[in-house]
Amino acid sequence: MPDPRRIVPDTSVVLPGFFPESMTIQGRPFDVTRRAVSLVTAIRSRAVVAFAPSQLLHEFMNRAYQKGYGRDESVPHELVGATVDDFLRLPITYIPALPAVAASLRISVADSWFL
Repeated sequence: MPDPRRIVPDTSVVLPGFFPESMTIQGRPFDVTRRAVSLVTAIRSRAVVAFAPSQLLHEFMNRAYQKGYGRDESVPHELVGATVDDFLRLPITYIPALPAVAASLRISVADSWFL
């Protein structure tokens, strides 16, 4: 059996898996949530192995807070905490951000995309 694919999820990709989001592309609506939910499901079921800089935790919580308490306020307050708890249960291996940045400065730009 082959090893599961390894990924580095970004907040902009993971967040719509927890909070519904859509956008308009070339004048047509595009459901970002449907695709993000499948990614979150793959991470949760360990169909993929997820690694991320520790910054993902801060960015996700900040964006979740903005959705419930910030200018956006599109999500009920009680749902924000439960959703953050659900996110924190994802099996993501977090890498301290500063050493990753320092390492990326010692390699080529193209190679740093794969850190």
